[in-house]
Amino acid sequence: MFTGPRELRSVGKRIIWLSERPAWLESQRHQFLRHLSHELKTPLASMREGTELLADRVAGPLTPEQQEIVEILDSSSRNLQKLIEQLLDYNRKQADGPVAREAVDWWTVENVVAAHSLPARAKLMHTELTLQARRCLAEPALLISVMDNLYSNAVHYGAESGNIRIHSYRHGEQVRIDVANSGEPIPAAEKNMIFEPFYQGSHQRKGAVKGSGLGLSIARDCVRQMQGELSLVDAPAGQVCFRITLPSAPE
Repeated sequence: MFTGPRELRSVGKRIIWLSERPAWLESQRHQFLRHLSHELKTPLASMREGTELLADRVAGPLTPEQQEIVEILDSSSRNLQKLIEQLLDYNRKQADGPVAREAVDWWTVENVVAAHSLPARAKLMHTELTLQARRCLAEPALLISVMDNLYSNAVHYGAESGNIRIHSYRHGEQVRIDVANSGEPIPAAEKNMIFEPFYQGSHQRKGAVKGSGLGLSIARDCVRQMQGELSLVDAPAGQVCFRITLPSAPE
């Protein structure tokens, strides 16, 4: 109960603060992503230079296995550079509403799978591609970024010797793309939190590269920019499945 004008003024200030906070948080997020993208450019350039020196055999001859690893490093560093550029572009596009879309062939997902072949092979994981719907309406760079995030998560969080399934199919006027992996299910208490910025669940990534808690949040925003939706859906026991829903395109 309010006992006087002072309390009413205090409540009014609180309401104004709460109404302004979402816009402030959004601006802070964009500023952080912009700064993060710029800070990543210098170490990435050094990594690219080192990889090129190895590829040129400056440090000595390479075995076939080492050559394959260098090629994967080179490809991954180029992909990372593209992702950083896309992230900067994404921040610029956020204020512009939906992005321009075009018909995208889903076979481009093979490039994403190839980019993560080394960690998947190290965990003895098998990837199954079932692309019944071949095309959807999307912005190509954003879609590849989303798929890279989901597939990378499937590799790093998935079970040893497990399976990853990428399945695209039509559902009415939409295309659904399921990215599922065998592994420990996401706890029910965390399902509503995993798309929040910086949220890191109880299941941490394995390996040297740790998650930032931004990947799924950015992925969902990218899909929404393309007038679609990204969600965590129910899956058989022992599986985790994320679903992208986008408008279909003529086959």
